[in-house]
Amino acid sequence: MVRLQWFTFSGVNSAALRELASRMLDDRYVADRSWGFLVDDVRPSSISGRFIEKELVVSTVEDPFGNTQRFEHTIFQKTRFRIDLTRHWMEIQDAPRTLASFFSRLSEHSQFKASVEPILFQPLAWFHVFRKTARDAVMTKAVIDDFELVERVMVRAAVFSDADVEAHLQKLVGKRKVTASAIQICFTEDSEIYRASVSASGRIRILTAAHEAALDVIRAAVESR
Repeated sequence: MVRLQWFTFSGVNSAALRELASRMLDDRYVADRSWGFLVDDVRPSSISGRFIEKELVVSTVEDPFGNTQRFEHTIFQKTRFRIDLTRHWMEIQDAPRTLASFFSRLSEHSQFKASVEPILFQPLAWFHVFRKTARDAVMTKAVIDDFELVERVMVRAAVFSDADVEAHLQKLVGKRKVTASAIQICFTEDSEIYRASVSASGRIRILTAAHEAALDVIRAAVESR
């Protein structure tokens, strides 16, 4: 399972990208550091890598006799990223709970030139673009935002099936223009079946094992800026 989200990436040209990569390499993560970068690939228009944060977590437990015991363990937060100047975006895979530290270090290492903003998209509109590439794709679930059925009567609906629900969704909403907070889709690529959920927050979660060819098909439907 892979979780994907995208951010616009601007303010950095190819020369500045090389400098950014160099600074990331200078701040390579090693065991005695609390944070650092692991750069996997650098090209004229892209950087791929990981941002690592090490955190020491301390917990205390009181036994029945009132004695306090202290336990320490280390956790690692990994942010896998790919900056692509040709698409003017940055892709994040399997983001941790917060990206604040990563974005802060990214801004510093770009000498505060890089500007990022989340890319949001409406799942139903995204699906129609996606299906131009993945022509066998079907929508198996749609969570529809509130819409007015008749005056002062609102509907909130979820349509789901093992098969395509799009035609049935049209029967439900008629000619109304509706939006969805989330959908689930199914498609094939290289004879493999993939399932994914798409949310209005701009996040896509692959619910099956994900191969790069399938991820490329999904990326193609995300708008470049």
